Amino acid sequence: MVNILLLPFKFIFYIAVSIKNGCYKIGLFKIHRVDIPIISIGNIAFGGTGKTPMVIYLCKKLRDKGYKPAVISRGYKRKSEGLVVVNDGNNTLSNVHDSGDEPYLISKKLKNVPVVVCKKREQAADYVMANFQ
Repeated sequence: MVNILLLPFKFIFYIAVSIKNGCYKIGLFKIHRVDIPIISIGNIAFGGTGKTPMVIYLCKKLRDKGYKPAVISRGYKRKSEGLVVVNDGNNTLSNVHDSGDEPYLISKKLKNVPVVVCKKREQAADYVMANFQ
């Protein structure tokens, strides 16, 4: 029953994603490529789905295997603008207001993992590659 009720929304979502993908394909939207592996953790739901604990868990596992992970976030609900280095891989450099609550929590839990917030994630990825790899 619920599946039938959600069918119109599924169709609208499918059309929107198809249009967005088409815009990338024809060059209307720019693709930003980076030379490091990227793992994206997200979904269409806000809060309470376990994204932050998954980031912390995955970073710990990657560090244990000898990789050098870094976390990039948009810093949802932060009070600052532009790029902010929350953690330089050694210390937390930013406060919760400038970084956002989730990046700040990740920084405190993963003291040896760089955390960078920026609305433009490609800018944050470039910063991570230039400063932490």
